[in-house]
Amino acid sequence: MTNNRLFTVFCIFLFLNVFAIDAWILNVGNVQDLKKLEVNKQPTSTKPITTSVQACPQSCITYIEEATAASPIPEVEAQAGGTQQASSQIREFFVPIGSGTNSSEDWEDVPGLQVIVDTAQYGKIKNAYFEAAVYVPSGNQIVHVRLYNATDKHPVWYSELAFPNANTSQQLTSDNITLDQGNKAYKVQMKTQLKIPASLNSSRIRILTQ
Repeated sequence: MTNNRLFTVFCIFLFLNVFAIDAWILNVGNVQDLKKLEVNKQPTSTKPITTSVQACPQSCITYIEEATAASPIPEVEAQAGGTQQASSQIREFFVPIGSGTNSSEDWEDVPGLQVIVDTAQYGKIKNAYFEAAVYVPSGNQIVHVRLYNATDKHPVWYSELAFPNANTSQQLTSDNITLDQGNKAYKVQMKTQLKIPASLNSSRIRILTQ
C-alpha cells in the first residue's frame, strides 16, 4: 500500500516537472520570436531617395542651340574697328612766329621774325597752314604776307595771304602748305601796295598730325 502511494507521488512530481520545463521552453521561444519581430521592423533599405529634375527639357535645349548657331558674334571685326578708330586721332600744334611792321613795295623779310621747324618732331603730318593777322591804319591798300623757307631759299608754296583794305585787324588762314622735310628755318615776308606802313599783329604755323 505504501509503495503504491510513493509511486503515485513520484509520477505526479515527474509530470509537474515536465510541464514546467515545457512551459519554460515555450516562453523562451516566444521571447526570441518577439526579438526577431522587433529586429525585422527596421527598414529593409537605407538607400537615400533621390529625385531627378531637368531644368530645361530637350526641346528647350535644341531651340537654344539653333538660335546661337544662327547669330555668331563678330568679335574680330569689332576689335579691328576699335583699333582703327584710336589710330586715326588727329593732333593739332601751333608754332608761333611773332609780329612786326613793313612798308616795302616788294617782298621783304619782317625784321626779327624767324622760327625753326623740325618735321621729324611731329611724326606723320596730315596738314599744315600759315596763319597771320594784319592791320592797315590808312585802310586804303592791299597787304600781302607769306612764309619763306630761309634754309632752302624759296617761298613756301600756297602760303601767300592778301589783306585788302585791312582797316581793322583781320586774321586769315592759307591753303594747305608743304613743310620741307628736316630741320628748316622759316621767315615771314610782307609787301604793301602803296608803301604805307602795315602792322603784322600775329603770325604762326598750324600743324595737324595723324
